[in-house]
Amino acid sequence: MSDMNISKILCVTFIAFIFSNFSFASNSNYKTNSKVNLVVDTIRAEYFNDIAYKNLSVSPDSTIKYAFTALKFARKYNNIKEQANALNYLGIAFYNKNDDEKALNYYQKSLKQTLKLGVKRDIANLMQKIGIVYYKLNDLKKSLLYFQQTLNIYKKLGYENKQAHILNNIADIHFSWENYNQANNFYNKALTGFKKLDNKSEIANSFFRIGKVYQAIKKYDKAIQYFDDSFKKYKELEDNQELIKILNQKGEVYKLKGELKKSLIYYKKAFVIQQKFSDKIEFAISLHSMGNVYKEMKKYKKATEYFQRSLNVAKETNMQITMLDNYKSLYDIYYITDNPKKALGYYQKYVVIKDSVFSIQKSKISIKDLTKSKLLQSENEVKLLTKEKELFLLKIEKQNIIIYSGVIVLIIIIIFVIILCLQHKKKKQAYKIINDKEKTIKQLKLQLKN
Repeated sequence: MSDMNISKILCVTFIAFIFSNFSFASNSNYKTNSKVNLVVDTIRAEYFNDIAYKNLSVSPDSTIKYAFTALKFARKYNNIKEQANALNYLGIAFYNKNDDEKALNYYQKSLKQTLKLGVKRDIANLMQKIGIVYYKLNDLKKSLLYFQQTLNIYKKLGYENKQAHILNNIADIHFSWENYNQANNFYNKALTGFKKLDNKSEIANSFFRIGKVYQAIKKYDKAIQYFDDSFKKYKELEDNQELIKILNQKGEVYKLKGELKKSLIYYKKAFVIQQKFSDKIEFAISLHSMGNVYKEMKKYKKATEYFQRSLNVAKETNMQITMLDNYKSLYDIYYITDNPKKALGYYQKYVVIKDSVFSIQKSKISIKDLTKSKLLQSENEVKLLTKEKELFLLKIEKQNIIIYSGVIVLIIIIIFVIILCLQHKKKKQAYKIINDKEKTIKQLKLQLKN
């Protein structure tokens, strides 16, 4: 083989080697860049999720903004964990904004991703959240289903505190269904769990819930006993908000028992604590409750005063349900005291607020201070009020007829008196003429005799 051929072979081999190395380097660079991008986007997803998490209790809107950004980076490289986190934070943010439909949607999407990861604690946590949203949306069957699944997982994990909380959730559903025996059973199971853990706050809360069960089945003395147990625990914890709640509840029980003076004492005790802490929401509710007691005692003037004060506070804080209650109560008072015009005025205000509340309910489905039972009660009241309105209008019409009739009768009497007076005057004039004529005739007769 000549030197020239050897040179050609070496040259071709060298060029092939260079190209093969260049190709390998390019492929390696591509893989390296992909890995770098994966790491960078993972870090970005974690970073934005971290910001979203920190804003949860401060600014739901900021959480939504950062969670969506985190979700974008997490989806780019199918990072399931960060997708699950971002979707969970979106669910919490929309729940805090009272947008329950969106919250439910994102919780369910988060659960789908979390199931892929298989972390049971996180799966149970999301199931519990979904159960709570279904409870708010009044889909109690689905709510119960999710709570039961959550309870099973917590039992397997041995999370006693979380088990007790879920037992309370399940009891709440049975309470809503008026399955009071079942509710009492689950509340007591929760109480046992909290006692075992020495969770004083939840022990107090369980006592209160059991008390409400006994109140519902009209075992009022038993209810008061549990409310007293709850009160003692909350007093140890110096939880004034809960103390106010219990005092108001005891006031309600004594009212149901017909012991109105005792009822008023407890409402006033709650009222005194509220004044110290300037809680306008509870303040308005207590004023209304005291008004109801005075109404039961037939002290209508005093009741009106409390309803009016409650209404003023409710207007300041835009408490539409409390405004609704006060308009209804004022309507009742003026109806009872036979003042149909004022009663009708409050009825009309009641209807305006009722329509406003129902329009909000249709657009949002769930309102924090508004349960379905309350709305149904309001609907029934409005039907009743509509019938009563017709009676009012008839009553007002009758009153107007009586007034107009009275005026007409008075005018007729006046005319009759005037006619009598004129007739009397004419008679007097006629008698005078006759007397004058008689005198003249007598004088003429005397003259003829002479």
